[in-house]
Amino acid sequence: MKIKHILLSFCLLGAMLSACDYLDIVPDDTPTLDDAFKTETGAEGFVFACYSKIPNYMHFRENTSWVTTPELVGSAHWTVQWFTFMQMQQATYNAADPVIDVWQSSYDGIRQCYTFLDNIDKVIPVKETPAAFDAKKKVWKAEVKFLIAYYHFLLLQNYGPIVVIDHLIPTDAPAEEMFQARLPYDECVNRIAAMFDEAIPDLPETVNEANLGRATSVIAESLKARMFLYAASPQFNGNTDYSDFKDKEGTQLISTTYDKEKWRKAMDQCWVAIQAAERSGRGLYYYTPKAGQVLSARDQAIANCRYVVVDPWNKELIWGYTGWKESFADAGSIQAHIIPHGISASTGAPYGALGPTLWSTNLFLTENALPIDQDPKFHYADRFKLPEGETEIPYLHRNREPRFYGAVGFDDGSYLINSNTIKLALKFKEPNGAKDANSDQLYAGYALAKFAHPNTYVSLSSNALTYYPFPIIRLAELYLAYAEATAEYTGKLEGEAKTRFNEIRKRAGLPSIDVSHPGVQGEDLVNVIRREKTVEFMYEGQMLYDYRRWKIAVKEWAGMENGMLGLNVYGSTPEEFYKPTVLDRQPFVFRSFQTLAPIKQDYLNKNIHLIQNPGW
Repeated sequence: MKIKHILLSFCLLGAMLSACDYLDIVPDDTPTLDDAFKTETGAEGFVFACYSKIPNYMHFRENTSWVTTPELVGSAHWTVQWFTFMQMQQATYNAADPVIDVWQSSYDGIRQCYTFLDNIDKVIPVKETPAAFDAKKKVWKAEVKFLIAYYHFLLLQNYGPIVVIDHLIPTDAPAEEMFQARLPYDECVNRIAAMFDEAIPDLPETVNEANLGRATSVIAESLKARMFLYAASPQFNGNTDYSDFKDKEGTQLISTTYDKEKWRKAMDQCWVAIQAAERSGRGLYYYTPKAGQVLSARDQAIANCRYVVVDPWNKELIWGYTGWKESFADAGSIQAHIIPHGISASTGAPYGALGPTLWSTNLFLTENALPIDQDPKFHYADRFKLPEGETEIPYLHRNREPRFYGAVGFDDGSYLINSNTIKLALKFKEPNGAKDANSDQLYAGYALAKFAHPNTYVSLSSNALTYYPFPIIRLAELYLAYAEATAEYTGKLEGEAKTRFNEIRKRAGLPSIDVSHPGVQGEDLVNVIRREKTVEFMYEGQMLYDYRRWKIAVKEWAGMENGMLGLNVYGSTPEEFYKPTVLDRQPFVFRSFQTLAPIKQDYLNKNIHLIQNPGW
């Protein structure tokens, strides 16, 4: 096997390097694989390359979970030919062309990792003492073992039962070794958990600033908790929809028998991960006011929610991705597409072409921590009307929870940008509103604030993005996962689980669960926790997997086949603008078999032991 070149220096972008094909086949006059393991420098470069198959979370066209639900909608004139991720929103993808191929990239990453493990002991240190190098090598091996587990988890998360690889398979191996069958889901979970367990003892608990983004034991424990939670959930725990999902030998691939103890297993692992995270200094994020800045309790809660994602490497972030630094010139830049146009006079970026739907903003709670249609103090029937004597802001945007104001920009509301607070004007032909049906616009009438850094600067003459890592895991997820698993297992929310749940509420400026839902238990309690999880992580890429594992996606996403829901962006008056509207140029379609991604047909053609996921 040949490699392109031996990298003499390696540029880490927040320690999560950009993708590079370290093992591309090239002509015979280039260095061999052995050359990569002649020195410590080459070996560490190989470690960095093992990270390169991590999905590009910061690139909204490539993030499989970020723009594939009805949380966000693109401009009216966007088409699937240019914005291919919309094929997933509109269910026009298939096994021949799955749009985003997690299967191939993850197995490529696994192969690269095993190649490292098979060769690292060849290295003879030239710059360090053998003892120092052995200590470093021990951590590198643990990192790569972690990545093997992580890539397997990505496959599990998207495809369900998978082929588990436990060693490097030679390219000339016999067919029975090269082409393997998928294993039952629960067996996959156990084997991936064992991979994480093998890596954890030799991983550091924390890393220094220069290595942020590299594997730690806390990240591994947290991913393991997420995996156990998924395994306990309705999609994979006693789901009779999969009764006929068997391999070619007749083996049942997803158990149709419910096992309550899976929730106990998830609950216990969530607590282990929480303790590990808190021991390492993790805690819920609270915004620190600037010098001289005095905030009311409500404004403090809004700031907590506004900055929790964009404040780089804050104490709540367990794992973040910065492998690709977006810029306004990049076609996949998140900030360039979500920040409203009209803030500068530029005809280019920011485009203001990707924003929240009315459907997603309706999920945010009221200031009393209740759904808007269940709070007797909320003017639900008149929500699209303005209070008498008012000329701005309908009832719909009043008295909502702080997370709403931290995540969403709305007409006549505040929006933080250019280190300043501006007032949005989103009605038809207003500075931030739609100009016509065939130009960039916030098609649903809302701007996404949560992923726009307040210090990002946009003007006619210059644009400057303030970077931050995309949150892969933050501590709040572990708190809510612990609450969910506890409620599912015990039917109640007590002790540490209730304490952690209420800490999320407190940070968001909301009343405790005992105040908002006194005496709630059983299925009602589970639904309260699910709603809390949905709102806390709105627009962060969690909904795709949560709604599928809860088996509610088909029901909750129904009714948008003719168009997602928004306000009327072609309305010039409040009466015209604040009108629920079917966005007929951007439909959303979700069918039951989409709960598992399709394996590309090419792979099934090559491996006769593979079977396709149901429905594809």
